[in-house]
Amino acid sequence: MCLAMVAEGAAEGKRKDKRRCIATPRCYIAIIVGLTSMLTIWWHPWQPDSTSIHNAQHAPISAQGHASSSASSPGLASPPRQSHFEQQLAALAYHGNLTAIQRLMHNHSHIAWDVFGLTTPLHHALRGRFDSLQEQSSRLLGSHEDVMAYLMGERGLSASQGCPVYYAINYRNMVALDLLLKASDVKSSVMCLTTKDASGVTALHIAAESKASGFARFFAKLGDSDPGKDLSDLLGVRSLKMSKITGHPGVTLQELNAALPPQDLGLILKHLRSVLDLMEVKDSRGNSLLHSATYGGRNDVVELLLKEGMSPDVVNHLNMTPLHLAYAGHFCSVAQTLLTAGADPLLVDVANRSAGDVLGGSECVDGQVKKELSPPPPPKEDPVSVVMWNRYLGSGWYSGLHNGVGMRCDFPVRNVTMSTGEFVLNHTSIYRPALVHGVIQNWPAWEHWTYSELQRRYGSLVFSVSDVPYAQLYHGRSAKTRQTTLADYVSLFEHEEESPDYLFDGQVLHHNTVLGRDAPPPSLIVNFTITLKQLIVGPKGSGSPPHFHNHALNALVYGVKRWFMWPPHDAHFIFGHVSTWAKNRTGNYLECIQMPGDVVYVPQNWGHAVINEAPSIAVAYEFSV
Repeated sequence: MCLAMVAEGAAEGKRKDKRRCIATPRCYIAIIVGLTSMLTIWWHPWQPDSTSIHNAQHAPISAQGHASSSASSPGLASPPRQSHFEQQLAALAYHGNLTAIQRLMHNHSHIAWDVFGLTTPLHHALRGRFDSLQEQSSRLLGSHEDVMAYLMGERGLSASQGCPVYYAINYRNMVALDLLLKASDVKSSVMCLTTKDASGVTALHIAAESKASGFARFFAKLGDSDPGKDLSDLLGVRSLKMSKITGHPGVTLQELNAALPPQDLGLILKHLRSVLDLMEVKDSRGNSLLHSATYGGRNDVVELLLKEGMSPDVVNHLNMTPLHLAYAGHFCSVAQTLLTAGADPLLVDVANRSAGDVLGGSECVDGQVKKELSPPPPPKEDPVSVVMWNRYLGSGWYSGLHNGVGMRCDFPVRNVTMSTGEFVLNHTSIYRPALVHGVIQNWPAWEHWTYSELQRRYGSLVFSVSDVPYAQLYHGRSAKTRQTTLADYVSLFEHEEESPDYLFDGQVLHHNTVLGRDAPPPSLIVNFTITLKQLIVGPKGSGSPPHFHNHALNALVYGVKRWFMWPPHDAHFIFGHVSTWAKNRTGNYLECIQMPGDVVYVPQNWGHAVINEAPSIAVAYEFSV
């Protein structure tokens, strides 16, 4: 009812309705749920800055989970009919200009803060700090936290209006988090921390889970530089020295976790330990904080939560314990911590699987998983795949590829008859990758995205292309990117290059409704929250170097892709072209050839790299389950 009221008021431009909602704390929490889905992934490694959908979610810096303008971020949309004074104040808070704010407010003895609705100057200051760190990772610009302290202290701005504490956790801003917890009343703090957002998780879950994928780009820009005391205090980060993985600068999930101690949870417990019942805090899947920390491989958080009295055998909606998820991520050290705390390895989930069964016949030996996932026997020739392949040969994209590429797939191979329930039970719940045949055979893209039709319909669209996806997010101004039309880009595919550029766009499918309708979400994920849709086009030899992020489904319309995957324990980022990595790749990995019409499911935090074995066009969906 509250949401309906606010929606109606917004549509008619009635600010009085917004003020009426603000007067009811549970009402504005409901609005936060509707507006903040973008933040559960804002530190997601491959998300473009301009995405404005859902928590336009899964990145640090952010949590699991992206947007170029402040207006596209959750909770940062300006309420209607703001006065010039209100607009000035919001802009100055965003830039962290305390002196100018004090001058601006000199003649305003009383301010009706409710006119800001759910997006107060505190939210703008938080977002401004985050954006400033995207521009300059090595030093702090502006006085955003001083602005917040001034507005809450001397000017009486409520620390709970619009739940800014939720954003402080997403942005991992420790100074702001401490300020907000001190200034807010206990009841409001608990409500803001334990209410599920549009992705079905709470702020406490975001604090407990791994922010490694998002912080990867932060450390990539920082390089081997020490973050310094100011930055370390602000973000609660430790120094991290870049590894050399197959000759390239890189960083592993475990190294990133080690650089991100549980300071945020420590602050929350310091202020609210006596009133928080950690066992009762669950996300939409029934996962506890211990589940989230376990699958993120955060052994220090697991130890902290166990010390606070959480049971190691707490179960989610599928009766899975944290031990199930420790084995799903191949985190043997986390599993040992849980077992030492008394976890029962014989407890079974709704599919009658014990935690050990999730390892698929493997076992932990000396802290490492021995024996990789055992793939099922390859299926017999699938008639749907044959049809898809024959259609591909006549699409205009074919470029001298022969069947000698092979059909290896170490993932479980499924077909279009798999139900959403089976997909959840056998894949997303236990984080197991899959190759699925025949899911997109009815897509309009299959007819419209042939080589000639794509150029005719969409050839004038302009895109950025670079040697790696979203290069500017990882390399800043030094990124090697160029602007080109789609027609000019694909016309170069017949000329093979050693390290070709890649088109990886996270905006066009959201904003171009015609193009978006050509590739609707596959049936397997229609009931999930889609956080990002990406158009992916590239010549032979292009691809993505090793990385990891939120759950994703990659649908190949035309072309052939070779996938490499690692469980979360072995996941890592490489900052360089995939071709160089491929020449020097070592170690164990799962490999799979994806053919036209196939979709690949990439579980959250699974490391993966992709090489296009032929000119390819695909659509990728990241989603929350």
